[in-house]
Amino acid sequence: MAKLVTVFFFVVIFVLCALTTSSSALRCYCDICKDDNHTCYTEGVCFASIFLGDNKEEKRSYRCFPKDRLFPPENPLWCLNSELSNSRFVIQCCKSYDYCNRDLNPTLAPPTVPPGVTTNNHLFLSNILCFASIPPLPKIESAAMTTTSVTST
Repeated sequence: MAKLVTVFFFVVIFVLCALTTSSSALRCYCDICKDDNHTCYTEGVCFASIFLGDNKEEKRSYRCFPKDRLFPPENPLWCLNSELSNSRFVIQCCKSYDYCNRDLNPTLAPPTVPPGVTTNNHLFLSNILCFASIPPLPKIESAAMTTTSVTST
C-alpha cells in the first residue's frame, strides 16, 4: 500500500509539474532555427517579412518577436509598414494560433516613381543630386606644385 501511495504521489507531482511548466507561449515557424525543428517560442508575436537585398533578390524571414520588445503592445510599431519603404521591406505579424506566420505572405509593392517623372529622368535627377551633394576637394599646396619665375640676367 505504501508503494502505491508513493507511485501515486510521484505521478501527481509529475502531472502538476507538467501543467505548471507548460506556458501559453506561441509557437512560430522559424527559418533559422534548424536545431529546434524550425520552431521558436514567444509570448509576443510571430512574423513573416520580405526585403529586397542589395542585389535585388527578395529575402524572406519567419521568426518570433518577444513581447517585451513590442511597443505599444496592442499595436506594435514593429508590425506596421511604411508606404515609403514598402517596395523594399514589408512585415506581417500574427498571434492568433501556433505557426500562424506560415500562412502569412508579405509582398513588396512595385517601386514608385514620382508623378510627371519618367524613369530615365528620375535616374538623371538622382545622379545630379548625388554629385551636387559631394563637397569640393580641399586645395592642396605643395612645393612641387608651386612655380616661381626665375629671371635671367
